[in-house]
Amino acid sequence: MFTEADHAVLLGAYIYGSLLQDDGNYYYGLAVDDDSTLVLPEPFPWLKFPLTYETSWQWPSSPSTDLEVIARFLTAITGDSTAIKTYEQYRDQLQNASVQIFWTVDGYGTLSTPDGSRETLRLKRTVRVSGVTGFSQPLDIFISYMWLSEDWLQASPAQIIQAEIGTTLSVSGGFPPVFTQVPSGAYYSVSTLRPVAGEPLPDAPTVVLRGPYPNPIRAQATLTLTLPSPQSVSVRIYNLLGQEVARPFDGLLPSGTHPVSINAHTWPAGLYLLRIEAGPRHWTRRLVVVH
Repeated sequence: MFTEADHAVLLGAYIYGSLLQDDGNYYYGLAVDDDSTLVLPEPFPWLKFPLTYETSWQWPSSPSTDLEVIARFLTAITGDSTAIKTYEQYRDQLQNASVQIFWTVDGYGTLSTPDGSRETLRLKRTVRVSGVTGFSQPLDIFISYMWLSEDWLQASPAQIIQAEIGTTLSVSGGFPPVFTQVPSGAYYSVSTLRPVAGEPLPDAPTVVLRGPYPNPIRAQATLTLTLPSPQSVSVRIYNLLGQEVARPFDGLLPSGTHPVSINAHTWPAGLYLLRIEAGPRHWTRRLVVVH
């Protein structure tokens, strides 16, 4: 599901990532312990480069209504179960809600801990939910800060200081409930980060596939193929009975980057398999249609 990943880290589950050279983002995908894959609405950008003071970004690019998927992913990638517990506790109030996560590098300076001091950037992460029953304004249900030292960027394993504090939501009784922000905890640690799998991406030109995005889709999605040379390309979609339901493209494409649109307006909701062939390379992707 993340064939172009150039490294993987183990955080309770395997998180596969890749640094895409054209836009300077780390994108992550998740393979959980039962060999299934958590399908995200779009690539999850962990960090945005160049990572400097006042850099900011958000995810998803449009608010996502699949709060459970996002909460599960955040729990897996951070090791903190606050997101999924909050979702499960207030599921009824979140039925019509949508969520976005915002990052900003909001400070820099020296971080001092009992294990030493480092020059660091401070990264603020805000989980913002809109459309909560009984509330006209968006709610920032989780805010955390992380301090990143320069040596985590080294290619070889490096000891780094990580520190994080967080605030979560406290809810009083009654209806509508009263939400307030309260400190949820703080920690620091010194750890050695080391990739557990993966090889560097080859220097030789290769076909790069991205997408389809968004996924799950309601009506239309797009995948992008970057070809180093003219290639015969086939894009076909099958249902779980193995029946072909669409062929968005079948022909020759020149070198360069090409978007391929997938129109699912008339398809029944459910799981589909997307088969892409480009010259000698091929991929299979899962495509989830919701209406």
